[in-house]
Amino acid sequence: METFQRLFRNATFTYKIRFGAINWKAYILFTLITPVMQMFCFTLLARYANGGNIDYWFIGNALVLTYMSSLFGMGTQFSNEREIGTLILIIASPESKLATFLPRTIMFTIEGCLNVIVGFAFGFLAFGFNISTGQFLSLLVLCLIASFVASGLGVVISSLALLTGDLNLLLNVSSMVLLGLTGANFPLERLPHFLQFLPNILPLTRSIKLSHYIMNGETLMSHSYLVFGEIFMGLLLMILGMLLFKFIEKKAIKKGTLDLI
Repeated sequence: METFQRLFRNATFTYKIRFGAINWKAYILFTLITPVMQMFCFTLLARYANGGNIDYWFIGNALVLTYMSSLFGMGTQFSNEREIGTLILIIASPESKLATFLPRTIMFTIEGCLNVIVGFAFGFLAFGFNISTGQFLSLLVLCLIASFVASGLGVVISSLALLTGDLNLLLNVSSMVLLGLTGANFPLERLPHFLQFLPNILPLTRSIKLSHYIMNGETLMSHSYLVFGEIFMGLLLMILGMLLFKFIEKKAIKKGTLDLI
């Protein structure tokens, strides 16, 4: 229990640091209202472009909201540590870097799910469509999976930011790729033939496919290969991000500086 309490404290402190300088009104605007308004914008745009049932586009865009917290939250971790001067202490510490950084995904995963739930609530009020209790529970589980895989991508981006120095470019390009190439806003079959492979190697693509199946009345486990594929993608991204950070750590120790670019 002490280990779990320590992990939760680490995650909580990291999350508080991120929003410690703003009041609760700015927090709600930044973490909830802004993502939901973006979701509404892309949902209406997708309906205008694609026509048909708005449920698919709304649910898909709701799941993509996970990148606003999980991707952007984890994607800024290493750069923030470097800016405030604590990254060098973390590198010098004998503590496992895995145990230091990965627990931070907990709060960002929870925030990602909260964004999606709030988006669902607004959507039900604005568009008037309903889902069953079973569908809602399945979508809630799917939110956790989507937030987890988005956090994994955030770890990779956070490590790459130490090498490139242009964190905003990495985050914005990644978010636009997730919005455009995961099936959230238009059918993937409409992609050019030479890009058909790309959605299959992106996170959140399988989550959005699963959301469509759920809206058709199917269960998560009837497409278990997509569920486990998305979880595997999240684990793979986490491992890749930490291996990349390990490489950067060795270079920093060898050079005696964190300015690797």
